Parts: sequence; C-alpha cells; structure tokens
Amino acid sequence: MTDDLILTLHFLPVHNNKQNFNTIDPSIFAVGSFSRFSRVYRDEPLHSARSSRELGLYVGAQLLRMHLDTASPDSVFGGASNAVATQQLPRGRQQLPTFRFPKTMSAPLPNERTLFFSSTATSKDSDTSLLLTGDLSTERICALQLDSLGTLVEIVYIGKSTVEAKNLGRLVGWHESFLNGAVYSYEQGLVEDWIDYFRKSWATALFHDTFPDFANHLRKVLASDTYVYSILDLMRAVSDQKSEDHEINSERRKVLGPRGEHISDVTHRTIESATLDFLRKSKLPRFYVPQPGSPIKK
Repeated sequence: MTDDLILTLHFLPVHNNKQNFNTIDPSIFAVGSFSRFSRVYRDEPLHSARSSRELGLYVGAQLLRMHLDTASPDSVFGGASNAVATQQLPRGRQQLPTFRFPKTMSAPLPNERTLFFSSTATSKDSDTSLLLTGDLSTERICALQLDSLGTLVEIVYIGKSTVEAKNLGRLVGWHESFLNGAVYSYEQGLVEDWIDYFRKSWATALFHDTFPDFANHLRKVLASDTYVYSILDLMRAVSDQKSEDHEINSERRKVLGPRGEHISDVTHRTIESATLDFLRKSKLPRFYVPQPGSPIKK
C-alpha cells in the first residue's frame, strides 16, 4: 500500500494480527509514513520512525509466508546484527516485532550544507555520551552518540561536503569496540574528523555485506571460550555491585583494555583466526591477508 493511499484512508491503523500488518480489513495491509499500530499500542512510535527498508523486508516476508508458505520473517532476518526480535507485552496484548535498523535520512540545508541523520528508534537510554568533531567555524560537524554500554545509537552530520550516507547508517547499532575502539581513539586525540575516520581503509570491512555474519560467527565461537566465560562471570559480579550501566562499561574497559589488549593469548588467537578467515572470504582489496599456515606480520 502506498503512502498516498494510506493518507486517503486517513491515518490507517495496523491491527497487529499475528504480526501480519493487517488493517481493519484483513485483505488490506499497510506500512508507510502514515501508518501505525492500533491504539492498543499507543506507546509505539509511527512507522515513519522506523527504517523503511526493515519494515518493507519484514512485511514482504510475512506476505510470502502467508501466501507461498515460505520461511518465517525470523529466518529472513537471521544472522544480521540488527535482527528483528519479538517484544514481550503485558497479558492480553499480542507480541509486536521489535525493529532495530536505524532510521536514516539526509536533507539539504541553507548555505549549501547537508544534514545527515541516522538513529535507532529503540534507544531509550538517557545516560548517553556525545563524541563531537568540528564546530561552527569548520566546514563540517559530526557527532556520535553512544549509550551507557558503548553502543552507537545516533550519528548526526552537518557540512558542505557530501558523505557516504549508506555506509554511515550501517555503523549505527554496533558497539564502539567494533568501530576500531572509537572511544579510545577519540580520547587519545586520534580523531580530528569522524567522516575522515570512517573513510580510512580499515573501515571498509564494516561496510561489507557479510560483516554482520562475521560478527555473529565470532560471538558463537567465543561463547565456548573459557576466558570469555570468566569475564562474563566477573561482569555479573560487577553488575550485582554497581547499578549503573556506565559503571559496568567502565569496569569492562579496565578488565579487557580500551582496545582489548588485555585479553588472553588463546582468545586473541581465536579472534585473529576468525577475522583473517572473514577477510579472505570477503576479498577486501585494502588488507594484507596472509595465507593459512604462513607467518603473520606484526
């Protein structure tokens, strides 16, 4: 259903019939800038606050499942770092899908400037930190907002030069440790401009289509790592003593090191091996990747 038709139907609500995005007419489905869930879910934002790509993929998968008996939306989204999950609701209310892809937009501004904005609508953390480069006297300003656990929840850019909007939008939702230790780099004065920082050759891996699969594979591999088990136990003990997320995150950085330099040698080799395997398969041109069995250059 197009936005124009939804507007004609006057702000058409979606009655969440088993997460199918039905309207009051079971033969009509709605998703777009002017649709929303029914008033039972009045606390839910408009669909316009979500990623149109994610909404479209989810509803498309629902229609395929209903009419062609194909895989469920969960399997369609499986493997992605921002995979759709189900949201637990009070008794008497059906579950809603939880969408995690960032909402990304760009628009022209006066004085030949451009606004770029990408944010996760699911973030409700009030204890956030802001990492800013540039000011009103420079040609561009870029700000990264991180939640209390270090996850990037928002990027805002204003400047005269164009930016790689699609690539920047992919960064939202990742922990800063995946972004080459963004917090540590910023604190050490190694970041003069976030746009230049994410244009460096190392960042091309983040924008590869298979990077989310690599991250999920790495999580599965480390799930059986003895050292990781000990760190998780330590963090659970810390969380019992400290109630604030930023305090827990601070302890994590002390134990692992700002860039993971304190992890055990075995865990380091596990991560290194998985990373090299990802680089070999992805065939990224800007990386030196030794062949299996050959010595690794330090």
